[in-house]
Amino acid sequence: MKNINKKIGIATKKLNYYEINDDSINYIKKDNTIDRKINAIKVNINNYNNQILIKLYKHLIKAINKFNINTNKYLFYVNKINNNISYLNELVAIYEADNISNIKEKYSYIYEYVSKELDKRFSNYNICDFKNNICCRKRCLLDKFDIETLKYGCCYTKGKVCKYLDKNHCTINCLPCKFFTCNYLKKKGYNYKPSDFAIINYFFNLKQKRLLSNLLFTDKEDIIDLLIKNKSRFIK
Repeated sequence: MKNINKKIGIATKKLNYYEINDDSINYIKKDNTIDRKINAIKVNINNYNNQILIKLYKHLIKAINKFNINTNKYLFYVNKINNNISYLNELVAIYEADNISNIKEKYSYIYEYVSKELDKRFSNYNICDFKNNICCRKRCLLDKFDIETLKYGCCYTKGKVCKYLDKNHCTINCLPCKFFTCNYLKKKGYNYKPSDFAIINYFFNLKQKRLLSNLLFTDKEDIIDLLIKNKSRFIK
């Protein structure tokens, strides 16, 4: 539970709360009477996907504004410590990004959130399975190529190691590179895309998503500038 966002509380006693249920997120049920203070929002959702998460977020905003909920204390809460709260963390991230007025800071927040999420997934599931700087895909080629050309996985390209790789870490935090998955991993079922994240679908248009897929070996600051340049006219 160490990675739980600070705005997601673990409730050990009953709060006065607004309850949002799944069922296609078509209704909101308030516990107790309307005159009582609302302390938090409780989320019940069984079928997670991006569309449901975005619908859920829009209902959350209505509830927060209507009841003036103190989001510095609780934005959501769960009442069982073994609940899957990964989608709640993304809801909090959408809410926090939505409340950043400076567009560059907003996009930087989104960029960092998604970057860290991808890092966690690749690390937790050991997707590339590096051993002695050689990934699972390249180890299949040890008998065909020189070992130096097989090191560093996808960071070895065009006959040399990426200039931004230092001590096995990317120095520019290139999000498109983190989204990239080779055909070997795709066959194993790993294929992350910008559209996999509700926070990206909520804030970014199709052209911006393409930038996040295609701008390999590009510095974060340059990508942020291009995202701003290509944002929709009426999107804040």
